[in-house]
Amino acid sequence: MLVDLPLTARLNALRQGEIDLALAREVRSAPGLRVLPTWTEALFAVVSTRQPAAGRAVVGVAELAAGPLKTSQDHDPSVLSALPDVGLQGPPAHRAGTVHDRIVEVGSDPRSWTVLPADQVIEIRSTRVRAIPLEPRTTIAGSVVVPGDLPCACAAAHVTAFGDGTAA
Repeated sequence: MLVDLPLTARLNALRQGEIDLALAREVRSAPGLRVLPTWTEALFAVVSTRQPAAGRAVVGVAELAAGPLKTSQDHDPSVLSALPDVGLQGPPAHRAGTVHDRIVEVGSDPRSWTVLPADQVIEIRSTRVRAIPLEPRTTIAGSVVVPGDLPCACAAAHVTAFGDGTAA
């Protein structure tokens, strides 16, 4: 069964034996658990098709920083922390409810933008936005998190199942 929980709740559920493993981005360690680097994911800027950068092959965060960065209640904090430091003013006071809501907001405002990992970009169905690779290429690491006492063979099987061969 798949469970969609915020990261802290996911790790706590794993510690309590309520779930067997957790998938997490940018987690380096977690007390009582083993964090196994498993995949690497590219980040993309998502902009309105009316945004001047929409026609470009790649875009830098600094080029978008003047416009409002849209986030949502379920925005993965590791995505924002992976962005280059270009003087972003931090998350806006208003946050969309979900990633889908954020896509709608970006599509309706040619100045706004957001950042999504590759696995969420492939789910975008809107024709009002465009996902553009970030320049320089920006990635986040994904890990399988397992109980500390899980046998190594089981842990290795989980890494194989979810891995892309790029994680260290």
